[in-house]
Amino acid sequence: MSALTVASPLLDEQRRHRIAIQAVGEARRQAQAGRIPCRDLLAPARSLRAPLSGPASHMRLELTEVRCAALTRGAGAMSDEITFGGAALLPDLTTRALGPFSLPPFPSEGEVRVFTPPIDVMTFGLGPSFAQGCVAVLQACENDGLGGPERIPELLEEVVGEVKAGVLAALGVSPTQRPRALPIIEEVGRVLELMRERPDGPSDLLDELFTGMGQDHAFFTHACVSTVIGSPAVPFPDGAAVGRVHEATFSRRGPMQKGAYTFRLQFAALSA
Repeated sequence: MSALTVASPLLDEQRRHRIAIQAVGEARRQAQAGRIPCRDLLAPARSLRAPLSGPASHMRLELTEVRCAALTRGAGAMSDEITFGGAALLPDLTTRALGPFSLPPFPSEGEVRVFTPPIDVMTFGLGPSFAQGCVAVLQACENDGLGGPERIPELLEEVVGEVKAGVLAALGVSPTQRPRALPIIEEVGRVLELMRERPDGPSDLLDELFTGMGQDHAFFTHACVSTVIGSPAVPFPDGAAVGRVHEATFSRRGPMQKGAYTFRLQFAALSA
């Protein structure tokens, strides 16, 4: 846990909500202007990595398991083809789009898919400084052929970039300055977490973004995954090569019975 995490928050929730609303509004304008391209759906690559030996030079976000808690139901149960993607703010304060990755169909409720080796969601380099961080926002979607999944990564990269800019402005950091990255990343993570509800009601901001693009029926609630990374030589507090498991539950909103899926993700350290 970083010093920032245990200290009083840098921004209050009202300012974080304001940043979130502005970021989603700008992403919607970019998309409606045709500046958010679609991406090809990807078959996810597997995370083939050797045991950590010596200092770590890279980190990898891995997907280890997906559990289907409920299928979407209309007239009857349907097999769900799930696609997920997202965007991340990395230790050097750059943003990156992730995916979109297409998963095999889930024909029945209660089915668990364990990925051995895990799926490689993203891999990124570490710098020499101590206490680095990473935050990723992920979105799941039914792959219903309407063009929604292919836009997830670009839309979310736009949102993350706007949130970062809003946080820097709120903290009075000039674009020409080189701020300490970890406090910025943690504050961006707080803003992304707050996107699940607005001050005036329980409305998911990213759900509103995709609704504005005419794809509201196909999308699930989003999830935010973040970690604080130690020095490259000791990437996690206990010295292990794999961090704690993050569980992200995606549930579909709408008039039909909600589909629900739980993703298990972890950060792993890789040798130079």
